[in-house]
Amino acid sequence: MSERIQLTPTQRAAAIERTGESIALLSGAGCGKTLVLARRFTELLLSRRGDENPLSRFAALTFTEKAALEMSQRVRRMLDEFAADSKGPDRRMFLEWVQELGDARISTIHGFCASLLRAHAIEAGIDPDFAVCPDEHLTGRMIADAADEALLRSVEGRREDVPGALTLVGFERLVVHVRSLVKLRTSWEAEAYEDPERTLRRWRELCTTEREAGWKAFCENTEFRRRVEQAEASHCGDPGDKLAVYRREQLGIIHALLDDPAARTPDTLAKLQPKPGNIGSGKNWEGTPLPQIRDRIKALVAAAAEMRIYTEDIGALDEQAAGLLRTLTHLAADTDALYAAEKRRRGLLDFTDLLALARRLLTENDAVRRALSGQIDQLLVDEAQDTDAFQIALLELVVFGEAGGERLPDGRLFVVGDSKQSIYRFRGAQV
Repeated sequence: MSERIQLTPTQRAAAIERTGESIALLSGAGCGKTLVLARRFTELLLSRRGDENPLSRFAALTFTEKAALEMSQRVRRMLDEFAADSKGPDRRMFLEWVQELGDARISTIHGFCASLLRAHAIEAGIDPDFAVCPDEHLTGRMIADAADEALLRSVEGRREDVPGALTLVGFERLVVHVRSLVKLRTSWEAEAYEDPERTLRRWRELCTTEREAGWKAFCENTEFRRRVEQAEASHCGDPGDKLAVYRREQLGIIHALLDDPAARTPDTLAKLQPKPGNIGSGKNWEGTPLPQIRDRIKALVAAAAEMRIYTEDIGALDEQAAGLLRTLTHLAADTDALYAAEKRRRGLLDFTDLLALARRLLTENDAVRRALSGQIDQLLVDEAQDTDAFQIALLELVVFGEAGGERLPDGRLFVVGDSKQSIYRFRGAQV
């Protein structure tokens, strides 16, 4: 095979040697992740070289048209190089793949969904001649018009919760919030916020969970405890030195927070003073320069003060927010219905429609889901940090062939993403 493509040992393992495994590859910007993904795609083609149409057996998805084009061009260049370095049947095979590359499943996730919906328009219950609207200004204007109309209808219909919402946030801000919810419509359901009391109970449970996790992480932070000990070790010859007094008081509070659950209250946290000023006299301190000692203590106090959020409980503003969310989600649902009607009139789908309809099709139609899953041996996903929970659930249907699979089958998935992002929800992938 061509020696022109130079890969590091790690890249070679991911692209060539471990194609039979499901892998999540951590990669920052400029680390050659598109090269690795493209090379893995070509290696997968070679593994199915005896098939009638190996290009149909794999799907490579990313999140922008530019990235999809770059990926396709990279694969094309590799296949051209392979053809140039080959003879006879192998050369003809590579050239045929180059000619057929336009039909390969290398696209954005939205393009993938659009192709799926066109192929199964009847099952999806949509017009197969639908047009995808790429103009976000147009769709934004349509949503804004629908939001205005939905809100005016609610006022005319004298919905009892709307006047309070208008008084609280005003007409323009209310419309802005409704428009935002419509754009995020795959991430919420109005029924979940129908009962404000139930919403508050859910928030209280979440607060309890987060509070326990936050304090556990704080108390088990060995590096933080080491820094506390380091700050205490600096010797001061005058117990009355203002910095020594500050250290004694503030680190005493920190010790209480670390070791005594009863001390973890708003009153205790309020005693922390992260900005004491330039206190202390250098002549009273030995060894470490005074500014460095002061900065160490201030940093510890500031870090401990951030735990204040874990002492707060649900309050009056939260109760107000729960009621407002009920109104907002109702208005957003009404707005979405009006927006959907206008899209049908124009024969349009937006990008969110593509995801929502594709997921509904794969969820509700077992035959289509299993057929698609059976057609794709491996799914390759670039820029995986850009996936949201809804998109991940959609891709899981493709990979597993069903929702909620227990463990990822070997060799079904390859994802590449920024290691700083939390992206790896595909169970069983090797990182």
